[in-house]
Amino acid sequence: MAKAVGDAILRAGNPGRSGHALSIRSARDLFMARERLAELFGWGDSSRFVFTENATVALNQAIKGVLRPGDHVVTTSVEHNSVMRPLRRMEATGVRVTAVPAGADGVTGARDAIAAFRKATRLVVMVHASNVSGALQPVDAVVAAARSRGILTLIDAAQTAGSVPIDLSALPVDMLAASGHKGLLGPQGTGFLFVRPGVPIVPLIEGGTGSRSESDRQPDFFPDALESGTRNSVGAAGLAVSLAWILRKGVETIRRAHAVHPISALQSEYSLWERNLEAEIIPVLRELEIGLVPFSPLGRGFLTGTARRAEEYPEGDYRRGDPRFQGGNYDANMGAAKVVAEVARELDATPAQVALAWVLARGSDMVPIPGTKRRSYLEENLAAATLRLAPAAMARLDATLSPEAIAGPRYNEQMMAYIDR
Repeated sequence: MAKAVGDAILRAGNPGRSGHALSIRSARDLFMARERLAELFGWGDSSRFVFTENATVALNQAIKGVLRPGDHVVTTSVEHNSVMRPLRRMEATGVRVTAVPAGADGVTGARDAIAAFRKATRLVVMVHASNVSGALQPVDAVVAAARSRGILTLIDAAQTAGSVPIDLSALPVDMLAASGHKGLLGPQGTGFLFVRPGVPIVPLIEGGTGSRSESDRQPDFFPDALESGTRNSVGAAGLAVSLAWILRKGVETIRRAHAVHPISALQSEYSLWERNLEAEIIPVLRELEIGLVPFSPLGRGFLTGTARRAEEYPEGDYRRGDPRFQGGNYDANMGAAKVVAEVARELDATPAQVALAWVLARGSDMVPIPGTKRRSYLEENLAAATLRLAPAAMARLDATLSPEAIAGPRYNEQMMAYIDR
């Protein structure tokens, strides 16, 4: 990590402010760290991870960005001052605060926290684990109850991020704040705030973002909506390396982890488009009876036939730098993807359904998680569960989209350096 920070200092530029090599490399450092955060915390869209100087700034942004006079907030008696002091400041502006006391064991009862909800409750703020006692709080139950009532939730994960599993696809928390220098093993001066789509939040700081510079209004898209000023790309470079180390899922890592405590499932990229797990990882998973949760089962859009050339994507979109979307690689990969569309037409299905059916046919121990924001796509994806591919169709897909047939590396050279294959 220290070497990555040192190297980044020597080539640091102002990310997003120019097109020269130093600026682009620094922007890539930020992108890599953001992508690794999204992978670690189980969220498909890395733009929802806003970089901050630390967890304190992230918590201030969340608290002061959503609360208004007249709102009510529920918190606990075991919160860090990074939560309590901003809340007391907001209390002086007309926000009402209820701090639910913890028990002798340092744990705030879920029922007690939920009982404190009122009609005017706007936000629930809860530490994941106390920085004093280490006691884990019942965030799952409290977050679920708050969500069912339309109450926003903020989890302070400064003490647990990187040490205690947090899956944002399963935990419906609206905002999650953490530092980069604790369990995530990154350098000081790094932190982040995750903001779920749809959360109304006002930026704490506004200014230059390197985007929409012709407008004097703050951008409304993430992460720029909450990221103003020059970002700490040097710190992000160190954080990216630390996150890569945490994320390694090599065979020996799986075996060691399983020996400590039985693993139920492993989440990793797997599809007709990316089959790197087949040689070593999947055999070990089946030996140890561990399930696989493939993300990106639609191959970043290629398997649905909707992918565009790299240069057609806007600045800042990771696909602009994806080798498989570039030049002759794009042409070759779209040619292979046409076979998926042909099989789909023969079955009166969609290419997405065929791609998902292929994953499901690989074994009952695989449960793919395609991401979508539209109900129509969700329903389309669900229908893949009833689609059966004949042996001939499976063989055709296997041969046409074999690992050797896909043109270009999975990621660009810099990103590939962080992948443990």
